[in-house]
Amino acid sequence: AYTMTQIQRQGHTVTAIFDFPIIQATSGDNGSIEPEGSIQLKAGENQTFSIQPNSGFEIQDILIDGISVGPQNEITLSNIQKHYSIKAIFKERERFDFQIVFDSSTLNVQSGQSFAVTLTSDQSPYTLSVFKGDTVSINIQTDTTQFIKEILLDGSALSNNDTIIIPDIQQAHDFKITFLPIIVETNVQGSGTISPSGTIPLVNGQNQTFEILPEPGYFIQSLIVDGQPVTIQNTYTFWDIRTAHTIDATFHAHDPLSLTITVDEGGSITISDYRRDPIKSASGPDTYTVQSLPESRLILTIAPGEGYRLSDVVINGKSNGVKTEIILDNIQSAFDISSIF
Repeated sequence: AYTMTQIQRQGHTVTAIFDFPIIQATSGDNGSIEPEGSIQLKAGENQTFSIQPNSGFEIQDILIDGISVGPQNEITLSNIQKHYSIKAIFKERERFDFQIVFDSSTLNVQSGQSFAVTLTSDQSPYTLSVFKGDTVSINIQTDTTQFIKEILLDGSALSNNDTIIIPDIQQAHDFKITFLPIIVETNVQGSGTISPSGTIPLVNGQNQTFEILPEPGYFIQSLIVDGQPVTIQNTYTFWDIRTAHTIDATFHAHDPLSLTITVDEGGSITISDYRRDPIKSASGPDTYTVQSLPESRLILTIAPGEGYRLSDVVINGKSNGVKTEIILDNIQSAFDISSIF
């Protein structure tokens, strides 16, 4: 409203000029504001603007009529009654070095939404330039003959997962993965074998059975798997192998057993080992003792002298009849053996 006062003459005119509010929306390099340009509105209307930085940039500030209102992705001017200017200013995002060290396999690496790379071990060490606030995702394609020994981020251990996600990067990082071959190592102490033996290369998920066999006269004293004692057994199976393992067997000699041989007059007894190599032979009358390891095999050959015949062979007080050869298998205790001619 406008009031004219103390009017003293004729000829006054009053002219009203009306205009629409206009908003001048502009953006600096490396981003956009929508809508952009000269936007004509009706008085009292509202107008919303969306501000989007280009890749690698972020919003530094929003100026309304030259006054900073801070970085915002969206801003609304309400009940517009005059002309405005709005300007979006952008700056390059801060970056950090993310160094990746690995000695085998393949890595699929993604940083943020826009960068992805596949790395092989011949590219290690690889330095990734990561924008502040981005998330780094690393998918590990482990070779089937290897397993992940450890994953370190800045020297601290992470879980050995196939996918590692590191969110909201705020500083430089060192990322390291160490791999080892999937093997089973065998070790033997004493007289016996583990079969197969040595260092056995395997693949992920494989099963492997080992036979643990003592030499004659020996027994399995201990069986250690991955540093822990297990039940003594002649076979051991690793199931669904994913890492390296060890199996160690210790064999110990049994205490010897005594065999007392009494040879009657009129003949002889010869004791041989399992290869039929003679150990001792004597003609009667005589008594002698032979030492034998448990589980051994001994062969007794009984021969009458000229003019004599074999009447009986007695073992531990029990008659075995007229036998010129007796095989003692898997000896577990002492024996008293005598021949009668």
